[in-house]
Amino acid sequence: MDVKRHNSSGLVMMDALDKVIKPKTKRAKRILEKREPKVSENIKNAMLIKEGNANATVTQALRDVYALKKPCGVLYKKKNITRPFED
Repeated sequence: MDVKRHNSSGLVMMDALDKVIKPKTKRAKRILEKREPKVSENIKNAMLIKEGNANATVTQALRDVYALKKPCGVLYKKKNITRPFED
């Protein structure tokens, strides 16, 4: 169900998302085809990092996740003092 907004003068306003984009060139057509939804998404790579003071439960959980993502994942086993998501 489409909901359209009316402004103060009573005219119907359309969002930019309501428009259907039609490519004017072949290059634009290729770009739009890349952006459209896919049946199966691209594979994402996983980087699993064990922190310096991780206990055995966390280490085993990382190994289990790595077993699921094995062809597309990297498991760093040694103690890594670097913390990539902290300032």
